Amino acid sequence: MPTLSNPLTLWESVKAELRGVVSPADFESWFSHLQATGLDGDTLFLQAPSVLVEAWVNSNFGDLLRH
Repeated sequence: MPTLSNPLTLWESVKAELRGVVSPADFESWFSHLQATGLDGDTLFLQAPSVLVEAWVNSNFGDLLRH
């Protein structure tokens, strides 16, 4: 994961990597609407548009995102 200090720039970089790992349908459904809200050390904070999206992403892609 690149070392970038701006959460928006870092999230764009992570999204580019995710596009190569998940299906286009999964990316569009679950990742395209997440927004970067902050960065603390090496932790990027994301905001989901709903509790459902947050729970689904955490359950199905949490390990991938924490990598």
